[in-house]
Amino acid sequence: GSLMSRRLAASLGLAVLVAAFMLAMAAPATGANSQVFPDPVGDNEGAGTSAYAVDIVSAAVASEDGGLVTFTVTLRTPDVAGGQLFTDDAVGVFVDTDRDQSTGDQGDEVAFKVFGQDGETPRAEFCRSIEGPLSCQAMPVGDFTSVVTPPNTQVLSFSLSQANWFMIRFQVITFFSTNRDFAPGPDSTAYFDYDVRADPDEDGISGFGDSCPTRSGGRFDRDGDGCPGPYKTLPGIGISYRGLSKTSSSVRYSLFGVTGVPSGASVKVRAGGATFSRRGNGPLGRLANRSLPAGLTITITVSRPGSCTRVRVIKIKPQAANGYTNVSERDVHPAGIECT
Repeated sequence: GSLMSRRLAASLGLAVLVAAFMLAMAAPATGANSQVFPDPVGDNEGAGTSAYAVDIVSAAVASEDGGLVTFTVTLRTPDVAGGQLFTDDAVGVFVDTDRDQSTGDQGDEVAFKVFGQDGETPRAEFCRSIEGPLSCQAMPVGDFTSVVTPPNTQVLSFSLSQANWFMIRFQVITFFSTNRDFAPGPDSTAYFDYDVRADPDEDGISGFGDSCPTRSGGRFDRDGDGCPGPYKTLPGIGISYRGLSKTSSSVRYSLFGVTGVPSGASVKVRAGGATFSRRGNGPLGRLANRSLPAGLTITITVSRPGSCTRVRVIKIKPQAANGYTNVSERDVHPAGIECT
């Protein structure tokens, strides 16, 4: 039979699966993580007939600091049942916790199964596979809830504690007779992907939302993607001078300074073995009124929090019109983040 038929035949034998997942895993200091996975409305098989699979609206997962994970499934259910699932309805949520299809039961290590009961709260089972077929048992009281919102919405929630999930795959299916609804659909072999890791770098951005899960974005995360930046580009470093005099082997300035330095930026200068610094625009007094030998390399670095660092390198060259030649000017990208 089909993949889903084989999964449900032994313990379900019926059909209706609907699920909505909200996954999250919180870091020690940042609370919970969550994600909602919507499913197209009206894509359930048998829609418009009297024997249709319950329509999956969404799946969601939320996880907390201590490892508690709650799966929430939202369904559009039959009006005539008061929003409850019929006896022949079944819902299944199948989780591939290690993303390895050679392990578990056809790749799935965990499953939640729900069976409708006419006019009553549906019955739920929790299933786990160590090696081989899933083994199921009734879900403990408190770990499963079913809430009906008239006229035709039912929300199923499943909770469990886990400690070793990272990247997982999962799918949700509803069954009624031979009709089904898949999330994600319509491919019965498709799965959602989710990063259960909450916030390992403790920057407040969790799961897939964190593009830099091992490096904190911190206060310089300007676009909320969990990475530092994007960093602003500083303007070019200008040089001002007066009183230029030259010999064949040296250059002297009565004034030598930098321009174009933004407010709040710091300037560091390395000339030969000497280093010194200043804030903002202005003279670099230690380079004025002294002979600067030909070939001397001067590195000027301008930095400001939240911006890429601008570095300009010049070399003293008496034959140049201004007494120096430009070697290079470049941006240094902090932590390897693109400067934009």
